Amino acid sequence: MPQLKHRRPTAPSISLCMIVKNEERFIEDCLDSAKDAVDEMIVVDTGSTDATVKLARGMGARVFDFEWCDDFSAARNASIQHASGDWVFWLDADERLAPGGAGALRSAVAADGFDCGLLPKYDATQLNVRPEDVLAGRARANSPVLAPRLLRRTDDLHFDGIVHENVAQWITADRRMRFVEAPVVHLGFAREMMRDRDKHARNLRLLERQVEMEPEDPTVYGYLAAAYLEDGQADNAWQAAEMGWRLAKSSPESGLSLQLSILRAELQQKNGDHDGALCTLRYAEKRLGSHPDLRLCAGQVLTELALQAADPVRRRERLESAREAYRAALDRSDKLFAQRYSLRFWPVLAHSGLGAVAYLRDRPKEALQHWKQALDIEPSSPDLILGSAEALVRLGKGAEALASIEPILDARPDGWLIAALAAESLGHESDCRALLQRATGFARERSYLQAYRLADQEALAARLAASDATSRVAPRRELAFA
Repeated sequence: MPQLKHRRPTAPSISLCMIVKNEERFIEDCLDSAKDAVDEMIVVDTGSTDATVKLARGMGARVFDFEWCDDFSAARNASIQHASGDWVFWLDADERLAPGGAGALRSAVAADGFDCGLLPKYDATQLNVRPEDVLAGRARANSPVLAPRLLRRTDDLHFDGIVHENVAQWITADRRMRFVEAPVVHLGFAREMMRDRDKHARNLRLLERQVEMEPEDPTVYGYLAAAYLEDGQADNAWQAAEMGWRLAKSSPESGLSLQLSILRAELQQKNGDHDGALCTLRYAEKRLGSHPDLRLCAGQVLTELALQAADPVRRRERLESAREAYRAALDRSDKLFAQRYSLRFWPVLAHSGLGAVAYLRDRPKEALQHWKQALDIEPSSPDLILGSAEALVRLGKGAEALASIEPILDARPDGWLIAALAAESLGHESDCRALLQRATGFARERSYLQAYRLADQEALAARLAASDATSRVAPRRELAFA
């Protein structure tokens, strides 16, 4: 049986706390990744019928049975009650502490000066990938998110919420937060796992139950609205968001969550009520303070308003307001906040938004600079690659744009349209026509990722229709993917 390393009596101790059920596929690798970082491993089993318990004990974990009661927080809190360490570090079975993380955790608790350690969590695209490939972005889905995983074990440490359990209430009690460079690799987002596990229906059921149990808690309605929206139930999402919003506004003492605020604003934006969305965000900022997520959402609303403006002066004003919102988000992106809405790093979203604003202001060089800064953090983002390629076309670098965009051409129209624009800039009219035809075909089935690209498509089609092909075509050179 593997033995955990003994630490000096004066060194802060760390307990790994987990809740599991039927995780024989993952439990050993998870515990193995964390064993050097902790002094004990606590596994609370909620009813496994496979070899999970046996394997966990074989790895040196202390395993405790817990009768499942449709309440994730209850199980998490039970794991904390069994812990004896000064600190609690928690993982799920489909997660791994990346190499080097043990030293980072030990150094952090030795330095002290904080209560909640925020660790970067990375989603892997596949199960059998190297952690370094996930961290570098080569095998990563989404941008990393900061997760509160290293917690000082205080008397009042507890999780809340029967689903989407969290320690937000504990954190807001004047807890000090710190970023800890101990990456966690999450395998649950891998394609194989998404096929094998359908947790959405379960979570929706539990959230509906929680609303029945806590009908006056506006935070729960935010989670429920998000679950309905993910399930395609837009009307129910709006009703849940409105109920939560009314409860939050009815009393200053009631909890107003960041999630509820931004979700309501996004639903208003989707319904065409942009002014209402901005009012929601302004009210939330009064209650919650200046927050990067609120500013990022405002930037998105203002950018869309600018695209709808027929008056050039009004368009410029809205773009400038959007730029200010993104700048404000970027200025605060290095701060730590108890609440988060975005699943991506704030600098990525801020630079992405600033790039879009610069592009719409006909400043492709500035746009490219912002998009490249975002790509440094999130190198595999299709949106950022597409945007950068657009800027390259505007800067007269069509060949470079084509080379960058070729690997991500898919069933969306965006890449094909940008490739068509690049071909046009190179004088390859025949290729341009073929690529535009693909973009137009896909656009009938799926909308553009960026709404302004539909106008670009129509403008390119008009230019081609008006051209005299025989007088303008340069010597034809076929594109490999055309």
